Amino acid sequence: MLHYYSNFSEAVKGSTVFTTEYGAAGQDELEAIVQSHGNARMMDSSTPYLEISNVIQGRADAAYDNSRVMQYYIFKNSTDPKTKTYGIMDPNAQTSYFAFAVKKGNDELLNQLNEGLREMKANGKYDELRAKWFGE
Repeated sequence: MLHYYSNFSEAVKGSTVFTTEYGAAGQDELEAIVQSHGNARMMDSSTPYLEISNVIQGRADAAYDNSRVMQYYIFKNSTDPKTKTYGIMDPNAQTSYFAFAVKKGNDELLNQLNEGLREMKANGKYDELRAKWFGE
């Protein structure tokens, strides 16, 4: 049965096995959480998909990774009672921003990307895709 926690601190206290992708951005943060917990351990999952799978299959109590990545898998599993999961944000986690890298001087591609994003936001497609993949 799925246990619901009301906040991140409560979820940490109620968990003993945490999983993340070793080498990923959140590994150091999770190591600090586990060390402060005292009675917890970490396990490596080689992909975010396997992190969620380990939680669903009972091998881990909680997965710790980028919120957008987790949000996708949580949304995809939200309709099946056997795989239903939910997320709680770590209020102390570092913020990560992602961007497109464009070779200096490739103004044509840069302008196409920027115009495409503007157009998608203006016509609602951006919000539609966001809702489709992240449930918002």
